[in-house]
Amino acid sequence: MTTAPKSRATARSHLALGALLAACALLATGCGGSSEAAGASTDKATDPALHERLPSSVKDSGVLKIGTVTSTSPLTEKPGSEVTGLIPDLAHAMAARLGVRVEFVESPMANQVSALKSHRVDVTWSAMTPTKEREESVHMVPFIRTASAPIVQKGNPAGIKDATDLCGKSVGIVRGGNSHMALNAFQKNVCESKGLKPIKPKLYDKSADGLLQLQSGKIDAFVGIGIQLKHVAETANGGSTFDFVDKAIDRSVLTICVDKNDTELANLLRDTLRKVIASGEYQNILKKYGGEGDALTEKETELDPAVNS
Repeated sequence: MTTAPKSRATARSHLALGALLAACALLATGCGGSSEAAGASTDKATDPALHERLPSSVKDSGVLKIGTVTSTSPLTEKPGSEVTGLIPDLAHAMAARLGVRVEFVESPMANQVSALKSHRVDVTWSAMTPTKEREESVHMVPFIRTASAPIVQKGNPAGIKDATDLCGKSVGIVRGGNSHMALNAFQKNVCESKGLKPIKPKLYDKSADGLLQLQSGKIDAFVGIGIQLKHVAETANGGSTFDFVDKAIDRSVLTICVDKNDTELANLLRDTLRKVIASGEYQNILKKYGGEGDALTEKETELDPAVNS
């Protein structure tokens, strides 16, 4: 029996990991680019009263610029030239009622609020939960429930069956993301308060990097948005690579963010989202991506939800 040269074996390993990431739809695209999505309609169900409330700059251009991260399938992904997923589908449904198109502007999670404050985008719409820091600079419109939870290697070799099992383990997270904040709080409120071994956090710029490390056994778990990681566990290599551990370290809502000085736009987006909910289209979109159990009612979309709601 012959053994392949190390360089060829390594190349095959890299190809396998690349295939894994493609399956997960988690490969991040270049930062700062924009993608004008097809089907962001101006020809269906436009509500004149909602359209009239748009900022003049958006009405004049006919485009609502949305800052997002395109590496959080099924919320967002960019398999080709267009941004797709649950968030784009909701954005298109709302844009149709507003009578405008949407244009997605990509940037890392850590830069989402700064892109908004510098007026590169009109809103930011990604996996962002309410935090004390964010509530000081942005208005937040809830659009879906969420939870931060772990994903592990297939077969769960680290034995993570409950959230407290993360204590003492090496755990990957996206730098500056919701789960980073949630894990810091869990470290203090659970691991430290119960006298358990501290979590050894490993920070990554995007989910794909952390999942690669998990797949190769270099970390024990990766913590992120539950709907995203459940999707990864079910789809990566036909479900043979990861297990999703449905034990949340926190529960909250994901939000659309608008500059704190633009309350009128924030209220408009809330009212438009409520129209989409009332029509039944919202529920259909969430069901398409396996998120129907995380749906909000119209009342639950009120502006600026409590932190850790």
